[in-house]
Amino acid sequence: MTPAEVTRLFKQIVLAYPMFRVPEEMAKEQVAMWHQHLKDVPYETALRILGEHIATERFPPTIADFRSRIDDLDNVRRQKEEAESFIAQVELWKQRAAPPPDGLRARIISMTRGDGA
Repeated sequence: MTPAEVTRLFKQIVLAYPMFRVPEEMAKEQVAMWHQHLKDVPYETALRILGEHIATERFPPTIADFRSRIDDLDNVRRQKEEAESFIAQVELWKQRAAPPPDGLRARIISMTRGDGA
């Protein structure tokens, strides 16, 4: 996210939370602070996080609110990738699977009955 996008994000926060005000004399510093901590976050992701925050929280978000939700999104993404990898592995196992040899079932049943092999 760029400093200009941080400023646009602030405008969205103010619209949702009128009590969120950036003092004029600190505006540049506050934008710089938020940018420093959120520069790796795509603006669209920040907007999505803000939307979720607005829907569930009474108070304006902090940098920590954004970071924690980004961590949650990263965990969900990683878990999804792991699940997709596991599903692909299961599909591979299915493709490579072979039926048991002829007569194996009968031999196992006879062994459990004590009939011998």
